[in-house]
Amino acid sequence: MDRPDTETQLYELAEMSWPEVENAIEKNSFALLPIGCIEGHGPHLPLRTDLIIAEYLGQRVAEETGGLLLPALLYSQTWSLKDYPGTVSIDTETLAQTIKEIVQSLERHGVTRVFVLNCHAGNLEAIKAVERELQREGKVRTVNLTLPGMEEAIHRFCETPRWHSFYIHAEEMETSIMLAIAPDVVDMGKAVKEYPAKPVYFGPVSISWREMTHSGVIGDATVATAGKGQQIMDMIVARTVAFINSYNRKHPPNGIGKNLSPSYRPELAAVPEEFGTNQTQRRGSLISRYTHHDLSLMSWPEVETAINETGFAILPLGVIEAHGPHLPMNVDVVIAEQVAKLVADKTGALLLPALPYGQTWSLRDFPGTISLSNATLVKILLDVANSLAYHGLRRLFIMNGHLGNLDAIKAAEREAQKEGYTRIINLNMPGLPEAMQKVCTTRRAHPFYFHAEEAETSMMLAIRPDLVKMPKAVAEYPEFPAEFGAVSISWRDLTRSGVLGDPTVATAEKGRLLIDMVATQAAAIVQAYNHDHPIGAEQFVKPVQWPS
Repeated sequence: MDRPDTETQLYELAEMSWPEVENAIEKNSFALLPIGCIEGHGPHLPLRTDLIIAEYLGQRVAEETGGLLLPALLYSQTWSLKDYPGTVSIDTETLAQTIKEIVQSLERHGVTRVFVLNCHAGNLEAIKAVERELQREGKVRTVNLTLPGMEEAIHRFCETPRWHSFYIHAEEMETSIMLAIAPDVVDMGKAVKEYPAKPVYFGPVSISWREMTHSGVIGDATVATAGKGQQIMDMIVARTVAFINSYNRKHPPNGIGKNLSPSYRPELAAVPEEFGTNQTQRRGSLISRYTHHDLSLMSWPEVETAINETGFAILPLGVIEAHGPHLPMNVDVVIAEQVAKLVADKTGALLLPALPYGQTWSLRDFPGTISLSNATLVKILLDVANSLAYHGLRRLFIMNGHLGNLDAIKAAEREAQKEGYTRIINLNMPGLPEAMQKVCTTRRAHPFYFHAEEAETSMMLAIRPDLVKMPKAVAEYPEFPAEFGAVSISWRDLTRSGVLGDPTVATAEKGRLLIDMVATQAAAIVQAYNHDHPIGAEQFVKPVQWPS
């Protein structure tokens, strides 16, 4: 697809500071929410195929439209693929509520429209439900974009027959796209062709696809090529961009009709005829962030083997919230993910993709902060644990990088114990307070709370120095009112910057020491628990039910 003459800026909320998010929303008050899925995609593709495609699509569409790109929703609804090991699902109602709470968080800060870039058919019911509910309420809107141009692209660029007029899975199209955008995780030596027999009642009756297809492929993956994949993605990107620009021109969100940003280009509605000749490269590799323990980068047969060998997993959990003018919104996600990787390396745990959305109230008045309710977060954690337990992983350690998630984690842990089908163990950055006493040189702003100060800034300098803007770091020691702690108070009433403490003395070396101490302590807890409660020895009361 031809690029605009002027290079546009990528507004990626997770990697921006809150003042940068505030400025971005003033330019364009619409956002982009990619949604994928973690599910079996044959023996040759990883479980996170839909997520990889969604993240790629989100980056390219954001570059072309100037929309604010949100962290992708990776855990979503899947039922048909439930019997392929590693598939993870949350139920439709929980997914719908998750989307709604993300959108409502953004509404507080001036976002008036969220385009949902959906790359998995199983999410459609939830997306439509949210769209209609928000329309009834008459405020912020969502717009469902499920791979516009896909049917046209399949007809134009694919050569093999479709197995079904609506369903496609791990076949020529998806495999070609993955060869184009993430070839390192495609094993064409294991690609297969499978056209399973369809029961006459397929469609009216929900059927597990493993009853129909051994491999999880429906179609022919063996003829896939990167060239086809780039052409297909170029067409999908072009159709998506054209729709967004046309829709925004016809129904201007607040602020867009009066002051269009340079990236808002209605002329892009004229879609080019040639695809794949001038492709847009991704900003870095999304794949390089992960380790060999990452469940989502495995195929379902590899997950099946890993579950038999390991028996437990670790889920990094953070939040998207303001962390001062010098740090990005995803600080808690980045730190939790890095510690979880180290723990997986030390213990052999299967590493799950980090859950970026959590519960935050105190920072909600800083632009870009996104919060789920405790009730929704509890349901997500239980559904993830339930999905894993369905496949034999009945022990889930949660590496939590954000204090506000604690109530939900504890509630999920107790509910899982009561239901008797799995175990959830909370790892709340163990040993961090003691490590801070040894490593940090500045005084704490509060005996219990710290935020975007020496410790967090040091850890970010160690993990993602490219996201830290030290010239903008400020020290702030606010005065806490006597009722602080007894009464919920917005931190924007306390701190102008969103900082509690002094980040100006942070260093990468301090960050490496802090991370290593926490990871060592967390790994010791995992190993001790597994020693005292051997995998397979626990007696579970109830059979596992798949999240509906």
